[in-house]
Amino acid sequence: MKKREIALLLVLSVYLINFAGAEIYLSQPETLYNIGDNFNVSIELIPNEAKTDFFNVALICGSNQIELYKSIETLAQNEKLTKEIKGKFNDFIVGNFTGECYFKARYSNDEFSTQKFKIVDLVNIKFDIQGFSFKPGQDVKITGQALKANGELLNGFSELKIEILEISSIAQVVNGDFSFNFNLPENALSGNHIIKINAYEKDGSGNKKNKGEISDYIKVEQIIKTLELAIENNMISPGNEFSYKVLLYDQAGQEASKDVAITIFDPKNNIFQKRVVNSAEMNTFNIGKNYTPQDWSIEAKTLDLVDKRSFYVESVEDISLTLINQTLIVENIGNVFYDNPIEINIGDSVEVKDIKLEVGEKKIFKLVAPEGNYQIRVKQKDKIDELGTTFLTGRAINVNEVGSIFNSGNYSALYLLAGILILALIIFFFYRMRKNRQMGISSTPNLSSRLTPMPKSSSQNIIDGGIKEESSIIAIKINNYRDVENMKGEGSPLATLEKALIKAREKGGKIYVSDLYRLVIFSESLTRSKENPLLAVNIASEIKRIFDEHNSSGKIRIDYGIALNMGNMIIERKEGKTNFISVDNTLSISKKISGVSRAGDIILSEPIHHNLLGKVKSERLREGNYWKLTKISNKDQHSDFIKGFMRRQERN
Repeated sequence: MKKREIALLLVLSVYLINFAGAEIYLSQPETLYNIGDNFNVSIELIPNEAKTDFFNVALICGSNQIELYKSIETLAQNEKLTKEIKGKFNDFIVGNFTGECYFKARYSNDEFSTQKFKIVDLVNIKFDIQGFSFKPGQDVKITGQALKANGELLNGFSELKIEILEISSIAQVVNGDFSFNFNLPENALSGNHIIKINAYEKDGSGNKKNKGEISDYIKVEQIIKTLELAIENNMISPGNEFSYKVLLYDQAGQEASKDVAITIFDPKNNIFQKRVVNSAEMNTFNIGKNYTPQDWSIEAKTLDLVDKRSFYVESVEDISLTLINQTLIVENIGNVFYDNPIEINIGDSVEVKDIKLEVGEKKIFKLVAPEGNYQIRVKQKDKIDELGTTFLTGRAINVNEVGSIFNSGNYSALYLLAGILILALIIFFFYRMRKNRQMGISSTPNLSSRLTPMPKSSSQNIIDGGIKEESSIIAIKINNYRDVENMKGEGSPLATLEKALIKAREKGGKIYVSDLYRLVIFSESLTRSKENPLLAVNIASEIKRIFDEHNSSGKIRIDYGIALNMGNMIIERKEGKTNFISVDNTLSISKKISGVSRAGDIILSEPIHHNLLGKVKSERLREGNYWKLTKISNKDQHSDFIKGFMRRQERN
């Protein structure tokens, strides 16, 4: 019997069960089925005795039992009954069930079962992306295959989704093959994005069955599209840090991080500093105390993107004071020409010195007093520096600039100082020659002789003998002075400049020359008028007209700025000469405002703007407390004033 069973198993691949009441042969099912697959079970029943009873076949899946066949069979002993049970694992039979199942046959009181098998709804997918990293706007192609778990090729559909990019697509699966072609958006987010692909087939009712899903990553490259240079403040005081930040944005408007080349340019557009910074980080640039007080600029560059911003370094007038034994050293540590008196206290005695220093320049003074210890302090503007106590010698209290202390009896020092004096005279000679060239004396000597540097009488004499007056100042800045200073002759920029200054001189203005600047001062003692602000604005308008007429003629342009300011000046008229000194930084502030002027606009300070309310029209600027002159209100109503002013000038 055992040999027969083994032979039957090998040949028929059936499962043989020997029992007392009957012999049943069940064919072996497959180990795995997909939903919708067909099944076929062959059964042979041979009773060992004659019998009539129910014969049924069922499918057992988990706790569910589905009856597939049932009949009443009357069989003689050893009579063979053959049955073939066919069907499909569809919704009618298994519904949504997936898992382990088996077939069970029953005749009379005997039960017989097949080995277990699995019913699944799985589809296996694999796909290939033709490329890994893609640029925004680039085409992407994907090919793939879908096989059911039972090894059969899928015929159905496939869906693709990249949720974060809002990309979706459906393709047909034919004999297991599918493909997708799509275009990435121009503003696609950069980075790795999950790409999901699922495949499925549908039953006759259109319901999805046998499905699978797979995911992978697709990388979108980051393309820098815009560069912005953000600055914290566009007006910086020397000694402080200028803060800036480079912002890079990609195709999706997201902030990007990348090294950026930074170049800082000085007011003459020369490269001052180069460095590399990382975008999105705050960076700083220290503004030295002696940095030129004009417009600087900063440029950020990466790839082919460039952004450039300007910032203004404010003017600072400052000196340092150092006491070494009997010597006082005064150094200009600001960034503009220092022109102020200082008060030197030696004990209870006071000496006043008019200090004029270029940026970085030093002056050395020898302190002299009857032998003894003296407390030394110096008052400059609104502060007092306590320099300590030192031992001094001499006949009387005095402060001598080095080079004037020949009465000391020290001849070696005399020779040294004589050499210094000779060198100073040579430097002074060349300096005067250079100033004369700047003023264009060779072309218009009469005007040049009237242009005044700083007054040569001492600050003490001006303060003692002068009067404090509210003055109106026209500040003219020639931005391209270095380019045109050696151009002479009729029609040259300097000739036009001198022509404009003659207009100011004719109205009683006192002209002061300072490198790139021409300052015209009007006060009551100079013009015999109280309407100096209105006079100044009319003359400034005439100067602007002369400059604009020159520039429109096709000649070499004058790049200029004009500012109007009011402030206190101490003015002394003595022996036919006029001396003056600025109070409260009136002149340096006027220079600074002229640097704000763009394209020849006339800029008004707050004090003169307030004084001219109702007489002129102006627009407030975004930067600083300044106004741009737009119109002089009804010039006719002021004509009587102008004519009367001219008559007074002729009489004077």
